[in-house]
Amino acid sequence: MLLPANASLIKIGCVNMDFKAGDLVKLKPDSWWYKRSASFRKLVDSGLIMVTDGLPGSDKFFYGFVCGLDGEIHLWSNDQFDLVSRGSE
Repeated sequence: MLLPANASLIKIGCVNMDFKAGDLVKLKPDSWWYKRSASFRKLVDSGLIMVTDGLPGSDKFFYGFVCGLDGEIHLWSNDQFDLVSRGSE
């Protein structure tokens, strides 16, 4: 099995990934957030999340906005998302 060049960013033993500004992520369909409410599903189903920044002092949270909506930035939790595409380095 070949591992991607960024495999070192995956935290073993913890499901989190270290998302960086510019990455595109998508909410996991089995996420408790996804299952929690129809209005939240409608918000995140409308597009991908663009990561804008990390939360200083935390490796669990990041800031980002839903692509295609009003551009309002929200705080999200890494363990609820899957990486779709890495931003440019």
